[in-house]
Amino acid sequence: MFLEDLPSELIEYIFVSLDWPGLIICQKVCKLFCTIVKSSAHLQYNIELAVAGYVHGAADGYVSAAEHLESLRRHQDAWKNPAIDRAEIIELENNQDQPSSLPFHRYEIRDNVLLVMRRKGQLQEPHAFNALDVMLLEAVDRSFPSWTLDLNSPYTGLAFDPAQDLLILRDEGEDTLESSNTHIVYTRYQALSLRNGTLHPRAQCKDIRITQPVYLAMILLGDFVASPIILDLRSLDSVVLVNWITGSTRLVRPASGLGRRVRTAHLCFLSGSQLLTIDDRKPALDLYGCNSGSWESAEHLATLDLPSYHNHAISAALLTSSINRDLASVYPSQSRSSATFYPIPSRAALVCLQLRFLPHAYNQDQESKNYTVIICVSAMLDMIGRVRDATDSRIPAIIQWSTWGPSCTRWFGHLAPLQRIRMHGFRIAFPNRILDFNPIDIARDLLLDGLMPSEQSERGEENLEVADCFRVRENIVTESAIIPGGNLFHENISTALRYRETVLDSTLPFVDLYSNQGMIGLERNTVSAIKALHFLTVQHSVLDLEE
Repeated sequence: MFLEDLPSELIEYIFVSLDWPGLIICQKVCKLFCTIVKSSAHLQYNIELAVAGYVHGAADGYVSAAEHLESLRRHQDAWKNPAIDRAEIIELENNQDQPSSLPFHRYEIRDNVLLVMRRKGQLQEPHAFNALDVMLLEAVDRSFPSWTLDLNSPYTGLAFDPAQDLLILRDEGEDTLESSNTHIVYTRYQALSLRNGTLHPRAQCKDIRITQPVYLAMILLGDFVASPIILDLRSLDSVVLVNWITGSTRLVRPASGLGRRVRTAHLCFLSGSQLLTIDDRKPALDLYGCNSGSWESAEHLATLDLPSYHNHAISAALLTSSINRDLASVYPSQSRSSATFYPIPSRAALVCLQLRFLPHAYNQDQESKNYTVIICVSAMLDMIGRVRDATDSRIPAIIQWSTWGPSCTRWFGHLAPLQRIRMHGFRIAFPNRILDFNPIDIARDLLLDGLMPSEQSERGEENLEVADCFRVRENIVTESAIIPGGNLFHENISTALRYRETVLDSTLPFVDLYSNQGMIGLERNTVSAIKALHFLTVQHSVLDLEE
């Protein structure tokens, strides 16, 4: 018996286990398989999820595959041609605990949870905080639950993961060893419950102390907190990884023989087993990996050169990835009955590198330069894989900028202040425009743009509106961008990563935008505190064809 002799329902059941490239291949095998794939709402939904860069979200109650598919298509169409409305505005209380002479108000957003750091009373450390406001931004019942954690001492840094009910606090201290009367400086980490501020139930020790001098950057993913090590002539290590459960540490060291001392300025996780760092002195990106996710033995996989420069120095280098975790279980447990809940896979789609160049003292007639570099992770990893396959994989692949940079990156001028680039999958939302770097969706739209209407119908795209087809290529930037060499860069920089740019009809009046299924705009008052949260809906905008 051949596969095509089986009932269509059984063939569809078998095809459900395939990934989207496998489904596309099956469409080309025979007319029967093509008909089954195109007529199955379940299979089409799986394809559209992969193209959009999402995974299936849990829903309470029965929601059919056809409803999921229709909802996902409307969701994607809305982001390509958006009409943005304010659905709700929530005013926040203006806390006046911090001294007026020292305004301090920082906040972090992750997985639909807003964390506001506040100062209560007089604190000696200017960047310290001793109170946290925790706010859930996407409660289904819209009751907007929130609470405050009063900390027992001031802290200088934090990281949190709502999916694990986890809050990591960090501070610095000094101590003297009685045995040798040696003065040491240490960094202390504490793993607490985000709900009540007590010791996290999975943490095996109350305090974790390390003596390596580390930068303020602190990135949390899974069981590990990563921080770059301050350059120390006595140490060859680049990154320290702290297991917040056991209190153990792992040191990540660049491969020997690179001909340079690595100075890690910042870092980000690409997945639970991949870590990317920026060396701001070379400059270069270094990729590290491990096999099991335990980081027992980290391997230096590749060094990616960045364009060389002169007459300037890098004063700031920040790495941010769009990594998220599977939000099938939302924090704290919330009901999800809508077909419009699309979590992001637990791997990064994009990396944002922000660079600030300051002129040397003898070159003060030049201004500082700020650049934002968007990196497509899949394209970068494919390039690294090809180079490692062609060389000795026992040593890190050293890849020149001209080999990987033009096809994997897109450079922009000053897009946003440092630490204000927020990515949701392949999408970045700004007050005046939306950038989408989804390579599969862009390639498909470009292919459809070159087809006649009859061919679009044959490919199952008969539901595309004429106005939508007209705008498909209009919003996609395919031309290379050139940053001329000269006083900053030695040579011209060419970047050709394709992206979709949707300019909004009017600029949104927010200092910060958090993008998820919709958008949340943060409004600040004159003392730089958050005044209100604006919940924005993104709907499909219908064009007037006569225009």
